[in-house]
Amino acid sequence: MILKNINKLILFLLIFNYSCSSLDSFRNKTDSSDIIIEDIYDKDNYISDYKNILFSEYSDFYNLQNNFIITDKNKFIKLSQFKNNKKNTYEIKPLKVHFYNDKIYNLTFKSLFEIYDINTGKKIEEYKINFISTNKFSYPTSISRINDLFYIGYSDSYVICINEIGEIIWEKSFNDILKTPIKVHDKNLILLLSNNIISINPLNGDINWEFEYANDNTITSYGGSIISDKNILYFILPNGYFGGIDSIIAEPIDSEFSSFNFKSRIINYNFQINYFNNILSIFENNKYLYSLDVDINKFVVNKFNIHNAKSSFFYNNSLFVIDNNLNLKSYNTLNQKLFWKIDLKEYIKKNDKLVKVASTNNNLLVFLSNGKILKLNKSNGEIINSLNMDVKNINHIDFNNKFLITSSIKNKIKILKQ
Repeated sequence: MILKNINKLILFLLIFNYSCSSLDSFRNKTDSSDIIIEDIYDKDNYISDYKNILFSEYSDFYNLQNNFIITDKNKFIKLSQFKNNKKNTYEIKPLKVHFYNDKIYNLTFKSLFEIYDINTGKKIEEYKINFISTNKFSYPTSISRINDLFYIGYSDSYVICINEIGEIIWEKSFNDILKTPIKVHDKNLILLLSNNIISINPLNGDINWEFEYANDNTITSYGGSIISDKNILYFILPNGYFGGIDSIIAEPIDSEFSSFNFKSRIINYNFQINYFNNILSIFENNKYLYSLDVDINKFVVNKFNIHNAKSSFFYNNSLFVIDNNLNLKSYNTLNQKLFWKIDLKEYIKKNDKLVKVASTNNNLLVFLSNGKILKLNKSNGEIINSLNMDVKNINHIDFNNKFLITSSIKNKIKILKQ
């Protein structure tokens, strides 16, 4: 009897040990498969060098030039510099600098509307925007333009229309919070409030249409995100609601994007969205990549985990990422495969970030927060040349023809040209 029990115990221990070994093996295989999937290279496709078109009739935070002609000479001339005074800049998107009628228009966080000469960089005029809001904690979160009228959004959801000399045409309060930059779409203004998306008439501020999507989620201090394809607006409200609107018929669309829901929500989640060739991509909190084929209404990339990403930028059909090992990776947003990967340890340090990617002729330009510009071969990522703008702590870059506009985390704005 004792011997029989001992045999049973030995058999049990053998089975238990085998089960544990199998479980460990499964875990190891799972981890390995994650690494293998991430390291699959795309040999059949390439990074698109599509160059977008800027419309002179309007400009906003979203209407960005994605190409910039740059020479190989390592010299940039500072045309102008101005500083905005605002704390907590990590949660504030830079205010758009507008180029119009051979002048540069800048709005400060103190509501000073400044005008500079585009050739000399010298200040021509300055106007204080006086409006009826009594909220002393309110500050401008965006400035957009349609022809010769400018539209300023404030954090307390006050919206003001001014002309070229700072005169107020109309003003309106929406009694909410407005952290998302105002978008110009189909000659109207689009606002993302805490729980609402609103289209307003730029001539008088009247509401064209409005949809409310209230939920119990925390309102992120980063604001929401919005992008458009023809008449379709895709948006993420500050409360985390994902939706789509057909702006022609002013009705929500039936899309997998609209039903997309993150069950776990924490304060200050950050979402980037990108649209290119019918692929709508989302990068969640610098970690998970999703891509929706809007033609078939199906996710072709679903919660792909990009490990150790510390900064990122969408460019056409690719997502560029700098990871904790200081590698620059370029992912195909259609199939999550890598176009290529390069080591940037020679050019950046631990706290440096990726700010922007653009095209120049048939190559790529990678703009880094430490002021360096890397010219890359878009086919394999090979570094052709390195330039230095002599600007530090950059968090945003914009172009306007031959001008390069940098914004720093200390709210210093510099306009450069070669």
